[in-house]
Amino acid sequence: KGGWTCGRSITWAKTPVAGGSSSARTYALGDTGPGGGLVFLISGGLTYEMAPKTWSGAGTPDRVERWCGDGVGTDITGTFTAVGTGSANTTAMQPAACPSGAGVSARAYRGGGLTDWFLPSQDELNAMCNYSRTWTGTPPTGTCTGTQDGTFASGTYGFASVTYWSSTQIDPNRSCAQNPDSGAVFAGFKDNAAVRVRPVRAF
Repeated sequence: KGGWTCGRSITWAKTPVAGGSSSARTYALGDTGPGGGLVFLISGGLTYEMAPKTWSGAGTPDRVERWCGDGVGTDITGTFTAVGTGSANTTAMQPAACPSGAGVSARAYRGGGLTDWFLPSQDELNAMCNYSRTWTGTPPTGTCTGTQDGTFASGTYGFASVTYWSSTQIDPNRSCAQNPDSGAVFAGFKDNAAVRVRPVRAF
């Protein structure tokens, strides 16, 4: 992805199992996660769920936002592309740096009463795209090609035929974005107010 490398190490802590329980629940692709979202990726010991397309209001498809407030010129250093980096990327986009925008909206989502939702990194967004292709089986990896499965597209989690933001910055004026319907990846200008947002979380 343009020579970007992930230079951040993230340590995740698991919540202890409640007393009297022999093991924590194991989730599979397609399950409903603790936050009420759809499990679309299991990677690196973490399970990822995406919010429904109505997350921003009943009957309303994914909301549109600029990437970081007015966007252009706001340099959010230390964002990465890889799976596992979206949460830290989103933390860097919070109000101290971005008074509003995609990252702030994603973190503010409270699906399942949980507060750890975030804007996916580019590779996490690409995994969402891949899942939409074969939503009843194991999704492909690598570049997302083809189109959404018809049943998935018309369901609770289907993507609009437009571009969605990732939390991966390219430079002070642009960030990675992807159209999950076509799979195309773009360098989106941060002041573009027509790009959609879909929160995810990892557990």
